[in-house]
Amino acid sequence: MIPRALPGLVAGLAFLWIFLFWKPLAPLRETPISLWIAYTVVWMAYGLTATILIGYAVSLVLRYRAEKARAEREARRGGRES
Repeated sequence: MIPRALPGLVAGLAFLWIFLFWKPLAPLRETPISLWIAYTVVWMAYGLTATILIGYAVSLVLRYRAEKARAEREARRGGRES
């Protein structure tokens, strides 16, 4: 849990410090935009992990279907040659 959460927390704290001490962003400090950006950054690590897992699952399904189709083609070819 910590390896996934740590990058998001560090980035969220970095945005906090940027909003607190960088003068051009001072007007945005008290708006919901600053909260939206902070929460988006903090939870980005979890979203990225979910996206990677979904991509891995999809690649497994596609690989399985490709192997199944190849086996069916070979079975049909083997049936014709006999």
